[in-house]
Amino acid sequence: MYKKTPIVLTLALAFVALALPTEAGALTFSRKKIAVYQNVRLENNLAESAWDIHCPDPRMLIPAPGEYGHWSSVRLTPERYPFILQTIAYDIITDYDMDCDANTPHEVAVFIGNSMIPDAVPEFLGFFDGPSDHPATEGPHRAIIRLDDSIELLQGEYLFISIEMAREDNNMVCLTFCGSLDVTPGANYWSNSTDTPYDWQALEEFFGSHAGDVRVMAYGRQFAFWYYP
Repeated sequence: MYKKTPIVLTLALAFVALALPTEAGALTFSRKKIAVYQNVRLENNLAESAWDIHCPDPRMLIPAPGEYGHWSSVRLTPERYPFILQTIAYDIITDYDMDCDANTPHEVAVFIGNSMIPDAVPEFLGFFDGPSDHPATEGPHRAIIRLDDSIELLQGEYLFISIEMAREDNNMVCLTFCGSLDVTPGANYWSNSTDTPYDWQALEEFFGSHAGDVRVMAYGRQFAFWYYP
């Protein structure tokens, strides 16, 4: 007959004691886990091809008389959450024949929404001055805004980046998009107002088949997976 040694018996009894519920409730065991994030760039569809050799129909988004100070807003959707916004970037163009100057003073606003359509009265999380130190050369320039304090998006939230289509003297803000690429439905909006409440309208309602994704990007970190050390 097999007989356990005293040491083995003691360990077995100790394990049974740990497995039994106590007066305060059953004991539970959990492993520590660490959230791993990855650096990502959010950008709609093929907007990255706007205004370069890959775009056969480069176009500019320009405010018409009476529209100066309106806002162009782009909705960006993370693949995974949480998403931590750290940097904003967009292409702004200089074309002196069209009175477009990348150095025209303007603001950039950031807000989060729970709907794919921007709110008429958004809860803004920040206003930033658009960069005004671009070279005087014609063509698109990359505007970059690094946030001092990051912004976190949780599950089900959309990021909206809005650019003021301002005019000062004879110069105004003009943005870029490629008119021959498939536009992301309901992701590019025009405010139809300088202030709240905005009457947002999708750009494809203005441009029809010539609409494209305005080149706006968000850089940050998004959740990748759980790591169990």
